[in-house]
Amino acid sequence: MEFFNLQGEWLQAAVGILATLIALGLLAAGFALSAGGSPEQARAVVEEAIEKKKEERPATVWAGPLRLPTENVALFEENGGPQFFQHTSRDFEDEPMRPWESGQYGFVRTPVRTEEQGIVYTRFHEGIDIQATRRDEHGEPMDTVRATDQGLVAYTNETADASNYGKYVVVEHQWEGAPYYSLYAHLSEVFVNTGERVRQGRRLGRVGYTGAGINEPRAHVHFELNVLINDHFRRWIEKHFGGNPHGVYSGLNMRGFDAAGYFEALRDDPDLKLTQFLQQQEPYYKVAFPRTGPLDLLRRYPWMRPEGVSDTTSFPSWEMSFTRGGFPLGVNPYDQQLSEPKVTMNPPLEGVSCMHTTYEHLGGVPPNCTLAPRGRRYIDLITMQGAGEGGSRRAW
Repeated sequence: MEFFNLQGEWLQAAVGILATLIALGLLAAGFALSAGGSPEQARAVVEEAIEKKKEERPATVWAGPLRLPTENVALFEENGGPQFFQHTSRDFEDEPMRPWESGQYGFVRTPVRTEEQGIVYTRFHEGIDIQATRRDEHGEPMDTVRATDQGLVAYTNETADASNYGKYVVVEHQWEGAPYYSLYAHLSEVFVNTGERVRQGRRLGRVGYTGAGINEPRAHVHFELNVLINDHFRRWIEKHFGGNPHGVYSGLNMRGFDAAGYFEALRDDPDLKLTQFLQQQEPYYKVAFPRTGPLDLLRRYPWMRPEGVSDTTSFPSWEMSFTRGGFPLGVNPYDQQLSEPKVTMNPPLEGVSCMHTTYEHLGGVPPNCTLAPRGRRYIDLITMQGAGEGGSRRAW
């Protein structure tokens, strides 16, 4: 069982409690035998004690089948947000602020006051920032960062200034037959190597403050749950930016969903499937683009494919749905012949610049949004082909 292979102070205590319960169970079993009970009854007493402990594993550490990546469990405590999410510091309208909400997933940063909608937050945060709970006498964070589930260490970056993530680890998990990626960033130390298989709860690194714009008081782990956009990312990044040192495991090639929201949903329903959680997300805008070849994204995540479409040669274009942060929710056939991508569903906030509400993927103002340069690059990443794939009639 994975539970018995985890490391850390809290686990040692839990194992100690479990050992005590088993010992008590054995003692009760002895009493059962001495009172004339059968060996089967005695064994049942022990098994009941073990099962009781398994059922009582702290819900504040586990969310359904997953576990939180650090010792900080305030996410599941009443009004625990200020103790779980790492605050930022900013001035807004000449007032200094330290909002903990900016450590959440979503549009939680860089507020702009608008006439139509009041204050609109315009900067997207793709992960969650989990603050440190323990520090040494010098103020350095001591929290250990652990794998949220078993998987394969897909990538480690141990060069702090090579990425805005600082030192970071990416673990690939196989969930429902598809690869998803947990990312742990701003580490002070990395304890694993690329290619290593890890158990749930395995130590990956230590909370730190490596990366751009973070200091010791704001030490935290930036945690993401992602899909991988395209195996041909290297061709795309060389085309647009001239390359990068992280291969396909660059943040530009991973798109995250709300990890804290998923943890909370799993706490309430441990049997909730990830695909169910993702398919519950509402589209914020849609973009249609020419179908020039197979989409690597659909090969990796079949749940994004259109239902009931077997003939992939009978339509000229795709229409893809996105969340506000640009997470792809799926595609459908689009029957118009297109020469370039176009916006087919506008964001709902009328009167507010599309740049403010779509991670700068769209420009203009609803209902007349158009693709901005960043959005065009993103569609180009989604549709990027490998050698010999251009013009393929396959859909995925």
